[in-house]
Amino acid sequence: GAPPVPASVVGFLCGAALNYVLNRRFTFSSQRPHREGAPRFAAMVTVGTGLNTLLLIGLMQLGVFYLLAQMGATIAVMGLNFLLMRHWVFPAPGR
Repeated sequence: GAPPVPASVVGFLCGAALNYVLNRRFTFSSQRPHREGAPRFAAMVTVGTGLNTLLLIGLMQLGVFYLLAQMGATIAVMGLNFLLMRHWVFPAPGR
């Protein structure tokens, strides 16, 4: 029953904590200390939240149904997040 944009922001942020733990441990098997990885992850989530919100609003203003707009925003942000995690948040040793 919540408006689409605030609901999207809340959902994005709730998933972020679980995303950090699972990606750090399983996807990237990172040994980077939390004191280094967590702030970078938080910065990435902040940028991702803003980008998700802007894309959702922009697509909805173009007349795209909010669920389709959210799907598009999610795919775009997910791709950016993967690249940031792989090369900046949880890079392999020596990268």
